[in-house]
Amino acid sequence: MLTYRRAILSDCDMYFEWVNDPEVRANSFNSAFITKEEHVNWFNDALSNPEYSLFVFQDEQGNYVGQVRFEKINNQEAEISVSVALVHRGNGVSKEMLKISSDAFLQENLGFIIIANIKKNNTSSIHAFKRAGFVNRGEILYGNQPSIQYIKSSS
Repeated sequence: MLTYRRAILSDCDMYFEWVNDPEVRANSFNSAFITKEEHVNWFNDALSNPEYSLFVFQDEQGNYVGQVRFEKINNQEAEISVSVALVHRGNGVSKEMLKISSDAFLQENLGFIIIANIKKNNTSSIHAFKRAGFVNRGEILYGNQPSIQYIKSSS
């Protein structure tokens, strides 16, 4: 069973480690390494920006397993992003993280649609989003890359 909380300033270094994990970078639409300065600036801005919701997850032993981020792109839609710490990959935590956080986000943001844009070759993320109740909206070109879009809403 996972627990979650909102990210806080002291999570910055942990997020920095996760964001620059080689597999996370490879599955991101911008795969370039992120500098510490860029990350700290982004993280501080995200924490104070009401358009972002950052959730940090822990397992039963208190180990940090990953994060889910929501970014409102307008007054009806938010994009979702997820990353799992290397040692916790492959055991289904991403599905649980996605389910818990998307349900919480939709309860706090009535009428929103959550959009997940996933690279077409990222089969593990595609599988996790399906299992978390997201619906396939179809193939798109996102960030000039073949992708699949999944959505979830409260209706």
